[in-house]
Amino acid sequence: MIDTKALQDIAKHYGKDLQLVKAQEELGEACAAIARYQITPSDKNWNELIGEIADAFNMLDQITFLLGAQAAVNHVREHKIFRQSMRIRKEKLAA
Repeated sequence: MIDTKALQDIAKHYGKDLQLVKAQEELGEACAAIARYQITPSDKNWNELIGEIADAFNMLDQITFLLGAQAAVNHVREHKIFRQSMRIRKEKLAA
């Protein structure tokens, strides 16, 4: 279970500006790990990818909290998931 309070405490401790910079760093590392795993899907690269995904989620959760945007982000995510599901449904019907 994710300790949301601990993540929020970390976010408040460092503040929005530092965590925005850290989020960029972690997201870049996640992108690089995805590329490494896609090129060479080894156990080592899989473990590194999982770690980078976890870091990215933690930073995104902190940024969302610091911006007071949890409801807005969840609303937009739901909309985007629904929209893509409808696109897939149309593709399947057209096939």
